[in-house]
Amino acid sequence: MNLIFSDVRSIGACSIHLLGIEIPQSDIYIEKMVELITDTSWIMSLDTISQRSYRASSVRTITQLSHIFSNAVEPICGEVGEYVVSLSSQDALQAHHEHKTVPLAELWKTRVKGNDGFDFHTVTSCGRLNFGEAKFNKTQHAYTKAATQVLDFIRDDKDNADLVHLRNIVKEQLLEEKIAKGEFHYSISFSVNSEDLKLILENSLKSIEVMKLISQSKVLFVIGVKIAST
Repeated sequence: MNLIFSDVRSIGACSIHLLGIEIPQSDIYIEKMVELITDTSWIMSLDTISQRSYRASSVRTITQLSHIFSNAVEPICGEVGEYVVSLSSQDALQAHHEHKTVPLAELWKTRVKGNDGFDFHTVTSCGRLNFGEAKFNKTQHAYTKAATQVLDFIRDDKDNADLVHLRNIVKEQLLEEKIAKGEFHYSISFSVNSEDLKLILENSLKSIEVMKLISQSKVLFVIGVKIAST
C-alpha cells in the first residue's frame, strides 16, 4: 500500500482528513488479507465466555472469506474489492494516523458474510472509536454511496449497536470514557478509477451526501483507494 495524497481540511466544525492510497499488487495484498482473516489471536485476549462466543461466530466466516480470497481472480471486482477497500483503509489509518485496527465486523457478528452495519472499525490515538464504510465500484467513484450508507447507519443507531462488541474486543479504559460521551469519528472509503486521486478526493467534498455527513461529524476520514488491477 502506497500513500499518494494526504491533506486536512476544515468545513464548519468538522475536521476532514483526506487520504489517497494505491494498492500496486492486488494479488499480494489479497494474500495478506487471508493472513489477517485467519489470525484469531484477538479472541485469545478475551474472557472465557467471550472467547467461546466469538470463536463460534467467527469460524464459519473465516472459512467462507478464506475461500473467497483464495479464489479471487484479477481484475478485482465485487465483494473481494470491497474487502480490499476496507482492509487497506484500516491499514492507511494505522500507518498514517496511528489508529489501532479492529477485526472486520464479519468476524464478530453472526452473519457469515455481508454484515448489516459498518464495514470496518478503528480506534484513534486519542481513544475514540472510528466507524467506517467501504464501497467498491469499477465504473464510478462511490463516495456518495458510502456517505449515504453512513448517514443511514447513524440514523438507525448502528454505531451504538456495535458498542457491546467493541467494548469486549478493544478493552481500553480511555475507550470506555469516550463511549460514555458518545465521541465517535467516521470514515468513508471507496475505490478510485482515476489516476488523479487528489482530484477525486477533492471532488468528493462537493457531494451533497458527503456534505450532509460532514455537518453531522466532528472528524471525518475520506479515503480513496486505487487498486492497480482496476
